[in-house]
Amino acid sequence: MSSESPTKPGLDEASTPAQPERPPPKHIFEGHQSWISSFVFLHDNIHIVSGSSDGTMRKWDCETGLLAGEPWKGEGGYTYGHWRFHRTEKL
Repeated sequence: MSSESPTKPGLDEASTPAQPERPPPKHIFEGHQSWISSFVFLHDNIHIVSGSSDGTMRKWDCETGLLAGEPWKGEGGYTYGHWRFHRTEKL
């Protein structure tokens, strides 16, 4: 019987769990002129609304990646996404 303990692998030799590959994005939503500060998926599962530090909110079609309608413009500054939409509201 050997008195030697098994050797533990070093950091370089240790195996790491395989990271799952991310699928490529379906669309790239372009249009805001500054950072997006928030977004929300609407109840219809078709649209996203995003708010940006450019002072606008935009509604996007998830299937096409295109802007749905015109952007809503604030009076400047950040647009924060503490939004709540009722199922009967029309945007």
